[in-house]
Amino acid sequence: MLLTFSVENFRSIKERQTLVLEATTDDTLEGSRVHVKDGVRVLRSAAVYGPNASGKSSLIDAMSRLRGFVLFSARADTFDDIPVEPFLLSDETVEAPTTVEWQFLCDGSRYRYGFVADRKKVHAEWLFRRTGKVKESTLFTRENQKIEPNLVQFKESLVLKKLEKEAGNSPVRENALALSVYAQFNGQISTRVVRWFDDLRKTSGLSERGHFSYTARRLNEPDSQEKLLSFAQRADFNINGLSAEIREEPRAREPNSAIQKVAATLAESNRRLVRPEIKTAHPRYDINGNVTGNIEFDLAKQESQGTQKFIAISGPLHRTIEEGSILVIDEFEARLHPLLTRAIFEWFHGPENQGTAQLIVATHDVGLMDPESLRRDQIWFCDKDRQGATSLYSLAEFDVNAVRPTTKFSRQYLLGLLGAVPKIALSKEDLHE
Repeated sequence: MLLTFSVENFRSIKERQTLVLEATTDDTLEGSRVHVKDGVRVLRSAAVYGPNASGKSSLIDAMSRLRGFVLFSARADTFDDIPVEPFLLSDETVEAPTTVEWQFLCDGSRYRYGFVADRKKVHAEWLFRRTGKVKESTLFTRENQKIEPNLVQFKESLVLKKLEKEAGNSPVRENALALSVYAQFNGQISTRVVRWFDDLRKTSGLSERGHFSYTARRLNEPDSQEKLLSFAQRADFNINGLSAEIREEPRAREPNSAIQKVAATLAESNRRLVRPEIKTAHPRYDINGNVTGNIEFDLAKQESQGTQKFIAISGPLHRTIEEGSILVIDEFEARLHPLLTRAIFEWFHGPENQGTAQLIVATHDVGLMDPESLRRDQIWFCDKDRQGATSLYSLAEFDVNAVRPTTKFSRQYLLGLLGAVPKIALSKEDLHE
């Protein structure tokens, strides 16, 4: 489970900002919103609010892009750029590196991993671990190309030490992460840590097309089909059946030369185009309102955009809960009714989520900003200062006497009392105060 994510000097984020999912001492909605893992109280979800261009997408993009660098940097080309993007509105940061750090629970231990990098070079990197109440121990640290591993607790580092001795230089390129390289050699700890990053996934609420294939495959599994149908019915779409068909079609015309045929054979997996078709079944009625049968609709052609999105993302949502992984969604509420966004959160807060699944969203849906839906420590805000730099803060940071756990958070937010609203925010008179 993710405990904290920190980033500095990335897009609109200038100074270090930290998103915290470790629960406060508040016991509000304790059983459903907080999961106790390895003795640590962790939030199952978080929602980040703020006006357009306040930095919500920068925060999520940092989490996603730099997670991708952890997964794939060992395979990158020598001259590939590192996917960082500094804060450009300040002379002191435009040439400075980006810093990022995650803290998370994995296999009974608490890990702290991060790195400092510009587009061409990793300047620093570190991995620490703490198990139980024992003091945090260093697994490895890195300063430029000098890597200092703990040869006792991080024995997989011996492989790179041997390679370094034989070659006379570091086997880790300047634009690659040591953690990724350790995992390439099947190191036990590094492989498990990299796998944790693989379980941290991001999507955008603005487009669900990429989820159709995955959801279609899940609908071909009887157990998953039943759960996805139950979720769709909970959303009151008047659907009593879901099914899917997946067809593969040629991506391009057939090759007409020997060279083309060889190339096509080598790239056969890339030559096939998957065409998922998801069908929804609706009851048909006679003149007296009695059900006479079902009629099948093509989800992509005959259902509303909101229905399409809800059903398409239900596959990844179900996968996240099933695996106990983490899903981050930008523009979460796009094309979804507020009651549907609440239903998704309730899925993560409900009995279906018996594991470690977490949902993190960037949203404008103030309907979720309700003490019956989210605790104070689950609600976060992004705002910008006059120099264009993003600040990230939690509702839990406000005095409890000013913003009580039972306060109507959304009303205070729209009144501008919590910050992170557009400068054209409605006045008290407009809100009929």
